[in-house]
Amino acid sequence: MHPAAAACFRFDDVLVDTATFSAVRGGQKLTLEPRAFQVLRYLVEHPGRLVTKEELIQEVWGGAFVTDNALTRVVAQLRRELGDTAKGARYIETVPTQGYRFVAAVETMAAPPSPPASQTLGPSTSLPGRRWGLLLTGSALLLAGAAYLAGLGTRVPATGTGGHSRQFTSGPGLQMWSSFSPDGNLLVYASDKTGRFELYTKPVTPGGREIPLTEDGQQNIMPAWSPDGKWIAYHAVVQNALRIVPATGGTPRTLSDFGLDPAWSPDSRQVVFRSGVYLSPIAADFGSLHGTRLYLADLEGGTPRPLTSEIMARGGQISPCWPAGSDSLYYLSASAHGSSTVWRLRLGDGARPEAVRRSADHAWLSLACAPGGRELYLSEASPNYEFSVASLTVPEGGKPRTIQQTGVLMPRALAVSATGQLAYTLVMPSSNLYRLPMNPRTLEASGPPEELTHETASRVSLPAISPDGVLVAYYVRRVGVQSDIYVIPARGGEPEQITTNPASEVMPNWLADSRTILFTRKPGEHASLVRVKVGDARTQEVIPLKDGPRMAGVSRDGTHMLFQTWTNGRLGVAISSLDGKPAAGLTPAGQDIGYPSWSGDGKMVAAELFDKDFTHLVVMDSQGRGFRRLTSERGQFWPYGWAPDNGHIAVAVMRGGVWGLYAVSASTGSMKTLLPPGPPRTFVRYPSWSPRGDMIVYERSESSGNLYLLDPP
Repeated sequence: MHPAAAACFRFDDVLVDTATFSAVRGGQKLTLEPRAFQVLRYLVEHPGRLVTKEELIQEVWGGAFVTDNALTRVVAQLRRELGDTAKGARYIETVPTQGYRFVAAVETMAAPPSPPASQTLGPSTSLPGRRWGLLLTGSALLLAGAAYLAGLGTRVPATGTGGHSRQFTSGPGLQMWSSFSPDGNLLVYASDKTGRFELYTKPVTPGGREIPLTEDGQQNIMPAWSPDGKWIAYHAVVQNALRIVPATGGTPRTLSDFGLDPAWSPDSRQVVFRSGVYLSPIAADFGSLHGTRLYLADLEGGTPRPLTSEIMARGGQISPCWPAGSDSLYYLSASAHGSSTVWRLRLGDGARPEAVRRSADHAWLSLACAPGGRELYLSEASPNYEFSVASLTVPEGGKPRTIQQTGVLMPRALAVSATGQLAYTLVMPSSNLYRLPMNPRTLEASGPPEELTHETASRVSLPAISPDGVLVAYYVRRVGVQSDIYVIPARGGEPEQITTNPASEVMPNWLADSRTILFTRKPGEHASLVRVKVGDARTQEVIPLKDGPRMAGVSRDGTHMLFQTWTNGRLGVAISSLDGKPAAGLTPAGQDIGYPSWSGDGKMVAAELFDKDFTHLVVMDSQGRGFRRLTSERGQFWPYGWAPDNGHIAVAVMRGGVWGLYAVSASTGSMKTLLPPGPPRTFVRYPSWSPRGDMIVYERSESSGNLYLLDPP
């Protein structure tokens, strides 16, 4: 058997199962972080061969900027868990300055000898979103599981249901967003194997050949096959457009200059889709800040017409589906606190959406409709962050019925065929802080980025560098617990957990003493600003925060707070003293401006101006005397950290579906590239500039995943 086709590898008393992302030694499961498992998998796939450091970093980290230290640390963990040593290597031999060689005899197998019935699919990982204050804060919807999805054709048992799924694609990148042909024999999906998302078709039966459908570099995602089999609708990220292409290949044409999540009418004459903008593959980026609404476009052209109102749009309307033989379409919405609702909209004059089923304790991320519309399929997350595929029969009552438990892995982007077969993607996210060395004089990068944190099963975000430049505070979110505040030396070292409160704790701010941190704590529906000192776990509430967390940034002297507001459907920026006096708004009437961050001297504020689906960088003084717009091109411009000169801003920028870091002049708007845009399955966010000017610390997240097919019982 060729190693790439193997599902399991065995050496001595160790069993490595790539389908379940697990390694067992002597009957005991090893505790391995995702990247450690990937290194082990790659080594046992190539036994006896020298695997260079560069090859491992490319394979496991996807070419991300990491040092040899990250690989050395992972190999050290593997050796500890395997009972191996560098000097007397039984398994992993070090080839000095070159790489590693796996020296034990390896047996390959198509499946584990006798998998336990209760086996799950992987280790825990959580992934809350950037819009945590307004999009499903604290819900399982903001989580994604972690597993290395390798081994084409692997059969995965559905826990307690009798159904089975098999892996349909295999690759180190991201294969996602699929749709069946009308006869159910082909699947169209998006893959970033070329470095850009393109569409591919492939027979559902094993061994079929993959054929590219698009090759135009427009970052094409979210395909939907028309019921008559002639067309495939999709979203082109670069153009931010809804397009269609002949299913046999050919020249695409634009149906609408905006639109995501397309779904066809049963007669193939119309396409329903949602507004919003694509931000990244992570679950939290499913919609937009102002919510989304549904539209309808005719195949022959014309202006799309809205199907749902702006009033109902807040919270996001996603995953529309229009089942064959039904006069209604269905879609999902989610509130700001994690509950979800399935809606039905009967097509006709004056029709209004009606709630089909509400869930206060489970979060639903994706929806697919079986023909006739009686059976709906959901990607579901429990309050304990256990994920599954569930079915819901309408209009009957009752809870959704679990048909496939995926453990800590979140199934994304469901699709259903005419015969009832399901397709979905299991996504592996990776999130950590990186340090970019900077030249304080030129404000340019002085070296490649280095991984600062080495977290697994978490999202690591919102870094803040202490005024003396020594420590970095940030928050970590893991499955089963709310987010906590951590600190780590800015030049690397061991992290220290600062808070252990069961409530969600985010948005750390340093005071001038470089020891005191103020952060937002959100237990349930209410939030407060809390104070803690490094080295002292005792916390003290400073003030309550009305209307939930609002990106509260505290001045270094601890006297004022900068935050965002939501009033009458518009975002605003306000500033208040911490002594309880009324807040003063900084945003002019009629503008949508949010996500503020202020300069080190407290005199200026950078923020995002929302213009439909795009954001632009603006600056204003902290006295509220208007604002100045610095960017004009279409894209996302997300400011976070100011340079020590208080004249430049570190900004995460997305253009054409890829994210990079830039330094933007607060006076002229001129931009200087700090970190070139990366692959489309990655993003960089929240760049915090050290007061010393010698580094920028930012979050980098990468998503990988493959498609699975499920035959419901």
